[in-house]
Amino acid sequence: MMKKVFFLLLLVICAITPVVAGSGSTHSIRVGVGGGLDAGLTTSFNPENLYELESYTGFFLGPQADWRITRHIGVDAGLFWHKNKLSFNGLEDDIAVSSFQIPVNLSVAFLRTSLLSLLLEAGPQFRYNMLDKKQQYADGNITFDDYELSLNLGVAAEVADFIRVGAHINMPTGSFATIKETVTDKDSFRTSTLQITASILF
Repeated sequence: MMKKVFFLLLLVICAITPVVAGSGSTHSIRVGVGGGLDAGLTTSFNPENLYELESYTGFFLGPQADWRITRHIGVDAGLFWHKNKLSFNGLEDDIAVSSFQIPVNLSVAFLRTSLLSLLLEAGPQFRYNMLDKKQQYADGNITFDDYELSLNLGVAAEVADFIRVGAHINMPTGSFATIKETVTDKDSFRTSTLQITASILF
């Protein structure tokens, strides 16, 4: 279901962009820096698994660009270095996960004034894990996927046309890692997260 929503969103972006670009377009491109915090909301995971995910927190930071196609429609993208900490029941130590993530969001302003704009945002996000993919433990191992594709949905507020803050729910389309306790006993999990973001664009 998530993959169908993702591909439908891509089709909508591709269909809207050339139409709005030829009608009242401003073609304003801004660049800046953005970042934020994220926390796990829900986890698709077997609760009887030896390594039950207890908490998922992290932060991200990097360059960001915004293309304002018209006064009310734009596209923004970022290249963020992402650091997560995962805590599992059954493991003494937390696991630190480093990755790069590239969100690309279509933004629609339903309110825009000279001082304040309110935006609806949605789009895909690609994530590439940088750590040693396989983590070995006494009772088994955890293998992290090389990459993850997910969908962002959220809202944002832009103040004075250059400071933007927002909140997004990030929903993965596939697994994040595989838990393997024995040769035949294994399970995968994925986690939806809440992202609180802030950026400065010039």
